[in-house]
Amino acid sequence: MLAVYRGDHSLIPSVIENTTFSFSPAMRVVSASRYMGFQVAYMIWGFFIQFLVILIGVAFLGYFLGSDDGRKGLWQLLKYLGPITLFALLVTLGQYLMARFAFLQDHGKVFALDNR
Repeated sequence: MLAVYRGDHSLIPSVIENTTFSFSPAMRVVSASRYMGFQVAYMIWGFFIQFLVILIGVAFLGYFLGSDDGRKGLWQLLKYLGPITLFALLVTLGQYLMARFAFLQDHGKVFALDNR
């Protein structure tokens, strides 16, 4: 930043004509502002989706915990999803242990693969 202030503009790319990817400085500013606009729009869209997912999750949780039929349904859901969740957790734990004790050197203290 100080180099540019002193007049050293060698880090700023120059406008090169007759190339495939050359943009004028005005188009670079337009592209940067368009990018910022897209970032803001995607952030708002992500907030809206996250709000809906949390709202639906809390509504289902309130139904399952608030009524007798919901508690029975929750128990049935846990009986069905429990073994699947346990299996996924065991696979994840197994991958971690294999990476630490079988693949990495010094039992995971050094970030280097042992390929021998």
